[in-house]
Amino acid sequence: MKKSLFLIILATFTVLSALPAAKKAIIAGIVLDKESGKALPFANIFFDQTTMGTASDEKGLFKLKNIPPGSYSLVVKVMGYKDLYVEDLTLVSGQIRTLRIKLAPKVLELGGVQVSAHRSTLLLDHERSMAGHDIVSPRMISQQVGTFDDTYRSLAKLPSVSSHNDMNTHLYIRGGSPDQNLVLYDGIEIMTPSRLFVVMGGGLSLVNPDVVQSIDLAPGGFEVDYGNKMSGMMRIISRDGSRERFQLKTSASLLTARLCAEGPLAGGDGSWLLAARRSFYDLVANQIIGERTVFPFYYDLNARLSYDLEPDNKLIAFYTQLGEGARLYDFENEHFDLLNNGRGSIVGLRNSIIHSHKLATNLLFGYYYDNNSLDMYDTQNYNFYARLHYIVKRWSVRGDVHYYPWSWLRLKTGFTVNPSKDQIESRIEWRNYVNLPDSLGYSVDMTSLGTYGQMRFRSGRWLEYTLGVRYDYSTLYDETLWSPRSKLILGLSDQLTFWLSSGLYSQFPDLTTIISRGEPLDITANPAQLGAEESVHHIVGVEYKPAEEWRFKVELYHKRMQNLLVPVDFSSFVPENDGDGLARGIEFSFQKVRQERDRFGFWLYYAFSQAKYRRAGQSKWIYFDYDQPHRIDVGTDFRLYDGFIVAFSWRYGSGLPYTPILGLQRAENSNENYLQDWMTVRALKNSQRLPFYARFDIRLAWEKAFKSYKLSAYVDLVNVQNRPNVYSNEWDFERRGASGGKAYKTAIYMMPFLPSFGFSLSF
Repeated sequence: MKKSLFLIILATFTVLSALPAAKKAIIAGIVLDKESGKALPFANIFFDQTTMGTASDEKGLFKLKNIPPGSYSLVVKVMGYKDLYVEDLTLVSGQIRTLRIKLAPKVLELGGVQVSAHRSTLLLDHERSMAGHDIVSPRMISQQVGTFDDTYRSLAKLPSVSSHNDMNTHLYIRGGSPDQNLVLYDGIEIMTPSRLFVVMGGGLSLVNPDVVQSIDLAPGGFEVDYGNKMSGMMRIISRDGSRERFQLKTSASLLTARLCAEGPLAGGDGSWLLAARRSFYDLVANQIIGERTVFPFYYDLNARLSYDLEPDNKLIAFYTQLGEGARLYDFENEHFDLLNNGRGSIVGLRNSIIHSHKLATNLLFGYYYDNNSLDMYDTQNYNFYARLHYIVKRWSVRGDVHYYPWSWLRLKTGFTVNPSKDQIESRIEWRNYVNLPDSLGYSVDMTSLGTYGQMRFRSGRWLEYTLGVRYDYSTLYDETLWSPRSKLILGLSDQLTFWLSSGLYSQFPDLTTIISRGEPLDITANPAQLGAEESVHHIVGVEYKPAEEWRFKVELYHKRMQNLLVPVDFSSFVPENDGDGLARGIEFSFQKVRQERDRFGFWLYYAFSQAKYRRAGQSKWIYFDYDQPHRIDVGTDFRLYDGFIVAFSWRYGSGLPYTPILGLQRAENSNENYLQDWMTVRALKNSQRLPFYARFDIRLAWEKAFKSYKLSAYVDLVNVQNRPNVYSNEWDFERRGASGGKAYKTAIYMMPFLPSFGFSLSF
């Protein structure tokens, strides 16, 4: 106590000696842990709705001078502690105010490990280790113009991410296809993260924004403890319910309606959360069209329980139920019926324990299930039909151990066991040209095993080096993968960070390889001859953050791929590990994140990239279907008055590659009466590009906090110019003579001009 008082007095006299001639106020003081009384270094102290702020030093001391007289709201924040707000702090001319600030620890969750601030402060300082990651909050999702409150659509605005079609939610990250992304839902790997997959190509993301705490996106170079995939990593972290009081929130947008309830459990030792989401446009359309018709619909139910067995022993149980379907007859007067039915679930149980300030463990049991079917019938000629049915069942067991023997060394190790059963059945006999295999049959039982070890060396706050290696094994392919990775981070100052990472990434072919690539790959034809694909990532980045809301980042990446699965030839869907790939680029991010009470925010993202592949030993490169050399996303939002906000967003992207079809040729021994028995004559693979993509969106939003509830609403105008952005081409054919014919191209467009809306009411 005497020492703290002495430090306050010392800080006060230091400030007095530097007192400016102008009659402005000064505050000085110390930030302490409320329970232990220890000083808290590097706390953020600032006045709300101003640019005035500072940070405490290594001894917890701080000073903030040249403050104009007036009344302020003081905010104090330290990671791992509850934020402190001091309302109506009045300062007069020439005043010197000393403060003794005490912060209460809070329990928080980082990467699946419960962290108790007063027990293990070493576990908290991880911010620099996340260099190169993008952290997306629920507020960022809900305030993004033109995203329909959809989580994945908000991610598609980032410079490292591109979208092949703004009608769906598939994410292409740095030259990788969607199946090459590692998607972790509270630690459980999700194989099909986009819903309405077989009807709308993935029109909705699996993630309900009401249950999200944050989304951690690593577009490349992620550490060995997360797992193994060829491209990027997306970690979806769900939040616990409120431990303070009962809360209720209802909201709706153009796509879905949502309801979320939460509250404390066992007197605040735990919490519960229930959330439901459902598309609702089908409920209206079904009544208009007729009772036999069911337009595409989707729903999910989320339940989460969190309970502290002891102050440093946390148990979490969570469950998600997924459902989708459609029943369309004589669809768009095209004389075909479409029937879809899909169900899925995610179940998890996690226990996180902090044994001491040096040791923590995490254990997760999970189950993922996805069952989806699609049937299409030609109502004029039932010889034409298409069917796709797949089932994914995956169990997960994961354990992690964190051990910090010294402040400069952090060790982490763990294991994963994933038994699974995948099935897929597909048959296509259609009246038009369809570039898909005629039939597929695939049913496998396999177990994937993985383990890793990681060391992180730290020297103060300016240097960090992480070295890790991962081991993976598949019983189906009987192949062992070793993946070494490293990352160097230099904190040149508190505002400037530089990083360099390099590593090997691999993945085994699975069911998503068949259904999620830019072109179909029938891995069922020769599974014994197939093996893992690999990529080597090299990344250099720098980030400058002069203040919490300002951010400037540049990243260069080079990703070399080998053993890629490519078709034996253009007329075959049978793959072999005979491809090399290359993805490289540079990405710029410049943004000012508008805080809740700020007036102004903006963002400017630009990416220049290249993604191509070739057969091993050949010199000719072919662009991937999703290669997009230039991408720009620029926008701004203003808070006007009385809670009104206006936002603008403009997006641009280079045209995507496609393969022109030159004509039609009769196949040997074909039936002249059926066009599908003829062969198409195609130009060089992806030798031409579609027109460029551009879209301008506008949002007008309003939000107001009342005494017991908060209300917000918005109206979006999506693609204001109604630009016809081309997604792909549809080909029609005309027979000319007995042996040949001509091909005709018709453009298929993305989202037209579309007004959208959303509102939210929370208690």
